[in-house]
Amino acid sequence: MTKPSEQHRNRPLRIGLVQMRSTRGMDLNLAHAAACIRDAAERGAEIVCLQELFAGPYFAQSEDPSVLDTAEPIPGKISRFLSSAAANCRVTLVGGSMYEKGRDGRRYNT
Repeated sequence: MTKPSEQHRNRPLRIGLVQMRSTRGMDLNLAHAAACIRDAAERGAEIVCLQELFAGPYFAQSEDPSVLDTAEPIPGKISRFLSSAAANCRVTLVGGSMYEKGRDGRRYNT
């Protein structure tokens, strides 16, 4: 019998990279990301990578205090979305990063 590691050694691994325009509407961004993840999976991707801070406009280049309110705990809406999308599409999902509000009250770009 072939060991699993030997069985997959010569098989190509297909990776899907998602780059999308994110808006201020998180629900719209999550729906768009879900469609992109589905499309990548249907094209044979086993690993799908989303862009950094995909759930909203990219804010990491400035210090805008209004962004502080977008941080969320884990589990939260975005982490639940990522888990569900990965399971539904049967892919390994690299969720880009999200703005996390830690239990210590501090905010992190995870």
